[in-house]
Amino acid sequence: MEDAAYTEIYFGEERPPSLYGLAGGQGVLKVGTFSKPIATGLRVGWVQGRADFIQALSQVRFDMGSSPLLLRAIGEYVGSGELDHHLEHMRPLYMAKCDTLCESILEHCGNHLSFRKPDGGFFLWVKCRGVSAATLTAAAAEVGLVFPTGAMFYLDRENDDPSHVRLALSSASLEDMRLVGPRMREALSRALATTPATSMSKA
Repeated sequence: MEDAAYTEIYFGEERPPSLYGLAGGQGVLKVGTFSKPIATGLRVGWVQGRADFIQALSQVRFDMGSSPLLLRAIGEYVGSGELDHHLEHMRPLYMAKCDTLCESILEHCGNHLSFRKPDGGFFLWVKCRGVSAATLTAAAAEVGLVFPTGAMFYLDRENDDPSHVRLALSSASLEDMRLVGPRMREALSRALATTPATSMSKA
């Protein structure tokens, strides 16, 4: 299964290659959602696959009350080409947010936070050095910066990943992105003050 929820929110000149496309649709189901590229409240997804796969899925589907009017509206929107125009407008906005967030963190917190700049999507996956993700998250909340630990996205939580946090850039403004670095620096100061020296040396 190829998760394509964020595929259309790419920052480069070309769309990333699709596993479904590379496989010629053989043995791969591509799934996506309209809630990311259009609006979070839609909660409408889609599946692309071989006709026999889709036929089998249609026989076991469970519709939790999707509005036929909403589905028709989305169909008209996509079919008209307006979604493509919308995405062409949104991609540079998200790229600017990502660039600003990355620059702010590197300028103010480069000694304790590291990351690989993403090529798209809504999130920045950040590694903490010298302090645990849980300690940093708690300290950040005290200065008005709220984000989840990376452990929230693992089966065994902190046992799987105690050192990452996930920063979202979808709804925040560019000015908000610029403030992340200074606030994170203050949060790091608070977190490091409560972190034993032995833990810091091991990190």
